[in-house]
Amino acid sequence: SVGMDCVGVVGACLAATGGVFDVPSRYRLRGDYDALARSFFADASFVPVHDHAWQAGDIILVRIGARQLHFAVITIDGAVHAHMGLGRVVLTPLPLMWVTIGHWRFQGV
Repeated sequence: SVGMDCVGVVGACLAATGGVFDVPSRYRLRGDYDALARSFFADASFVPVHDHAWQAGDIILVRIGARQLHFAVITIDGAVHAHMGLGRVVLTPLPLMWVTIGHWRFQGV
């Protein structure tokens, strides 16, 4: 079967804005992909957020385990992300149980 991972969730959200984005695809579930994940947000369409004030539409990078990174998209009701254990996209209430290591706000195309 075909599913959507956390990068796919981010890609689908960005595609809904009408922009064309080449989301990262050279990664596995576990590994040292911090630089790859962050490099995507070097685009002028994104601005890093450092004050931890989340807004709907923000994209966050969290550490869910040793050498395991995960993306989520903030909404007014929580965070949308792909849940590996459930095998589907879910909405998780805030605050999240993971440590946020990156936070970006989409500025438009």
